[in-house]
Amino acid sequence: MSIDWGKYKKTKVPGIRRRPEDGALVVRVRQTDPRTGKRVERCRTVFSGDMEEALVAREQMIKEVKGGPLNLEDAPGQMTLTVFGQRWLVRRRDEGDRPHTIQRYLVALERFVCPVLGHLQVDELTAHHIVAWRDWLMRQRKRNGEPYSGWTLAAYFSVLRTVLREASLEMGLPSNPMTNVRGISKARSPRAQRFLNRKQLGEFLDQLYRNHYDHFAMSVLMAAFGLRFEEVSGLHVKHIDEVGMEIQVAQANIRGGIFPTKSGTVRRLPLDDVVLQLLKEHMRFLAAKKNPGYLEQGMLFPSRQGGYRFTTSVHKAYNKVSDKLGLGWNVRAHDLRRT
Repeated sequence: MSIDWGKYKKTKVPGIRRRPEDGALVVRVRQTDPRTGKRVERCRTVFSGDMEEALVAREQMIKEVKGGPLNLEDAPGQMTLTVFGQRWLVRRRDEGDRPHTIQRYLVALERFVCPVLGHLQVDELTAHHIVAWRDWLMRQRKRNGEPYSGWTLAAYFSVLRTVLREASLEMGLPSNPMTNVRGISKARSPRAQRFLNRKQLGEFLDQLYRNHYDHFAMSVLMAAFGLRFEEVSGLHVKHIDEVGMEIQVAQANIRGGIFPTKSGTVRRLPLDDVVLQLLKEHMRFLAAKKNPGYLEQGMLFPSRQGGYRFTTSVHKAYNKVSDKLGLGWNVRAHDLRRT
């Protein structure tokens, strides 16, 4: 979780700063992960404002980064929420939850729960901690400064509620700290769904064709068939049936890995001559660029380096086109699905 470190007040302890609005201490740790060799940053909030608690949290964070793989057989009563959350994710995966669902759980815990509460022992959590975290969560903003929708925040709140309910049962706690805590209203941030009208879509695709051609064909498919980004970016050449004039949507690209589609089904969508010719032109473009993902693995929409695409690369192009057209908002891949 990235933070604006400069807006916090310095303390005498490096890596620990005080948040002006509520006096909470924010702890930041930067260490090299021995498992990957990469430099990582971890941030957590100590709502009590107690320096001793913040120092303990910092030591715990350093151990989590430098301690290597976690022992998932540890007794639950000796676990921080971060460790129990990882155990819970493994259990959900082993019990058959879909990859898309696991991914949502992972985002909620990794980005919104553990950076604030992860250093605390599960059996030490109180309603006070949960209320402080909920209030913090409702103040969070996206990178573009917009608030998260009530539906999104309610989903993150629900993930923590589920984790702690299972922790209470497994550990035999006298009560669940979330039992009497008011949740987050789903209607907190009403927002109309965004989409492009016919004129805007034509201008948008025209700009992609002229200036960002590598994103053009996949954008047409998302708009024409209402496909998710994960489904389009997971397509291979073998999924295009020129004889039967069909596209087979059988898999999804999630963070560079291939999984079943969100619905778990295989769909066949009809192709017309215009879209087929567009895809052939796109494949000639990939061949001319000698893209390894296309030439070696048959990916239909590989990244420039030959791997599976991430939404960040697509959205960079979309942001430029949105600004040029003066739309007043940045188009996202999912907006094309609604168009």
